[in-house]
Amino acid sequence: MGKEEDQINPKDKPQNEEVFLKNQLVDQLVEKGQIRSKKIEHAFRKVPRHLFLPNVDLQEAYADGSIITKKIGIEPISSSTAPSLMASMLEILHLEEGMKVLEVGTGTGYNAALIAEIVGDEKRVFSVDIDIETIQEAQQNLVKVGYKDIVIKCVDGAKGLQEYSPYDRIIVSCSVSNIPRLLVEQLKEGGVIVLPIWINGTQITPALEKQKDGILVSLSTTIGGFMELRSKTYQETLASLSKKRQEKGLLICSEHLELFEKRKLELLLKSSSQEKALPSDSILPPKGSNFFIFLALNERKSVELFLEDEVDKFGFGESAAGIVDLEKNSACLISKDNRLFVYGNPGAYKRVVSLAEKWESLKKPGVERLQVFVYMGDQAPQLKRNDILFPEKSPLLVVRILES
Repeated sequence: MGKEEDQINPKDKPQNEEVFLKNQLVDQLVEKGQIRSKKIEHAFRKVPRHLFLPNVDLQEAYADGSIITKKIGIEPISSSTAPSLMASMLEILHLEEGMKVLEVGTGTGYNAALIAEIVGDEKRVFSVDIDIETIQEAQQNLVKVGYKDIVIKCVDGAKGLQEYSPYDRIIVSCSVSNIPRLLVEQLKEGGVIVLPIWINGTQITPALEKQKDGILVSLSTTIGGFMELRSKTYQETLASLSKKRQEKGLLICSEHLELFEKRKLELLLKSSSQEKALPSDSILPPKGSNFFIFLALNERKSVELFLEDEVDKFGFGESAAGIVDLEKNSACLISKDNRLFVYGNPGAYKRVVSLAEKWESLKKPGVERLQVFVYMGDQAPQLKRNDILFPEKSPLLVVRILES
């Protein structure tokens, strides 16, 4: 499957630029531990990402970054995921040769090609996307690279692909607030579904195994960073967005947008702010991202903010994350350059400090110490110490912080 000429041993003959850049990227992913298994390493070395990104130069195609491939106005609606994030998801998916796999979110087709290489049979790989244009472009990309038998359908991803179920594995390359029940129904007992879940303005990506009693239990968890699963086609999205004024401004990342009324939020952020010291140096990179996930798990009013224009209107620069409580006229935000700002009364700041202390007392848990439980029926969860219940989620979700 795929083009065999991409399998070049650098010791055998000189590399062209594409092969050199591809191998350099894979070497970096292996060195950082984002690629751990030989079968996934082989797939990344073989499948040429640049051929799935025909309008992108080689340097960008083989950089470890997400690439926007389609947008409406200023809003991106399709992308090619960063290779490190793709590798992390494929690692926790635990693919084996001969497995039947459903991918939700076809994108460029690149990830489907990687999966086909890992399972060893294109005909056992199925991919769905809601946009017919995306499907057509992905099919063209796949055929061009040599993958002709991957099944691609234009359907709502939340509905899966019933006609070919059940599946050994399901991978969702877009984010969800609630796990689609139809996807779980199409998964074999003992099968695994990997999907990014929005929780209070952040995303975690568990690999959930389907148990006999219908409960899903995560085998492992990694980070998330995906666009939302859409129920509208490109044309429907275009029509709805055309009714809105497309302008750059403050981007609010949360599934609870009702808590962050934009006008009130901007008024609060334009008020005088006070800069304070960080509650802990542990919040700094590289551990800092673990704290913000912990913050989101424990605080419904956590949020991440991005400023889409070049004017620093609020003092925190291009982005910040923290807690905003508009009911109490309070906000505490930590900027991208690791400065802490307090707006309004200090309630949000005190909450951030309290959670930082709790995070440190638990020995700074990261995503690798999170176990996720999903209750598909009416089972009552058996909660343990450090379990976090999300009763607003349907199906019901529990996140457990494991001992270090």
